[in-house]
Amino acid sequence: MRGDPGGSGRAAATDGERSGAFFFEPKSSQSARLVELLARCHGHNQVNDTFLLWIALTRGATLLTFDTPLRHLAPGPELVEVIA
Repeated sequence: MRGDPGGSGRAAATDGERSGAFFFEPKSSQSARLVELLARCHGHNQVNDTFLLWIALTRGATLLTFDTPLRHLAPGPELVEVIA
C-alpha cells in the first residue's frame, strides 16, 4: 500500500534506509465497511484481496496490485492502482 496518512503506519524494518513500505493495522471501528466489501466478493479467492482493500480504505491509502480484476471490488477507482 502506498502512503502513510497521519503517520498511521510504521516503516518496514527490512532495509532500514531504502524501504518505503508501511504496515497498516485495520481500524476495528470500521468493521461494518468490511462486511459491505465482503458482500462484493465473487468467491473465496477474493477474501484476502477484500481485507487488504478494507485496510487501504480505512487508512486513506492506495492498494497497489498486479491483479486488474481487484479494481471491481473497490467502491471507488482511486483506491486501487494496477501495476503494469
